[in-house]
Amino acid sequence: MTDVWVITGVPVAGRSTVARALAQRRNTESGMVSKPMQSRTLTPDQYVRSVIRKYALPADHRQQVELVARDLRPRIREWAGQRLISVPCSGSFAKGTVVRGGTDVDLFISLKPSINDSLHDIYYDLFGWLSIRGFQPKRQNVSIGLVQRGLNVDLVPARKHAGSGQDHSLYRSKTGSWTKTNVHRHIQIVRNSGRTNEIKALKIWRRLHGLEFPSIYLELAVIRSLQRRGPLLASNFVEILQWLATDFQTTTIVDPSNGENIISNDITLSERAGIAGRAAWSLEQQSWDRVLW
Repeated sequence: MTDVWVITGVPVAGRSTVARALAQRRNTESGMVSKPMQSRTLTPDQYVRSVIRKYALPADHRQQVELVARDLRPRIREWAGQRLISVPCSGSFAKGTVVRGGTDVDLFISLKPSINDSLHDIYYDLFGWLSIRGFQPKRQNVSIGLVQRGLNVDLVPARKHAGSGQDHSLYRSKTGSWTKTNVHRHIQIVRNSGRTNEIKALKIWRRLHGLEFPSIYLELAVIRSLQRRGPLLASNFVEILQWLATDFQTTTIVDPSNGENIISNDITLSERAGIAGRAAWSLEQQSWDRVLW
């Protein structure tokens, strides 16, 4: 039979079984998750951690990423020529928040500030170059997706701003516009947030429930929602769901490296409502395995 993990404990008025994790934290933190037909039990924290482990990438993932980067960097240099500065790994791999089922490799293509091409032309020139060479690229918002060695790869072409900083301009294909950001700073903020496990759990939740929720938006939302929270993973996850259900739609999330870049505008009002609605639904479930599995 299918195993169902149920949180035990005294019900909290107006809250679901999942939300009891908060009460457990405030009281004795002795609530357990029991698995029918088996003798061993898990606490809510242990259950959430077990799900994160389930979506962990294999031990050789770093080696696979390095092989893909080694394959693609010469091709990117071939395309960019003298325009290229560097092609570092970025995204969830660099931030320490990668989970199975998402993008496996993010390569940030830093181009010199002196180039005259528009960001639109840079983006579509790279897309066309990859298409001609059989990579079967896919247009995404600020990145170009492809598959290499069985791994999902996002290429992010960007033009560096003059000076010693790491500010870059990116093209947004969804809107035909551009934005200034600092991917290096994003990596540092997420890596140093102390919330990488909560971010992984929410990325898994996003995937399981089929939600459009860009990763940088998700990461900053988690950090925002847990500004004054402690180390307990399960109760923190419930706190995130509660924040998403109640405050998410009306909270403006700004790029920490550019106050004019409103991250929360990267998805539609309907998509934000979908996230909030699914969070509210999740809080009403009577077992963790209907929320995360």
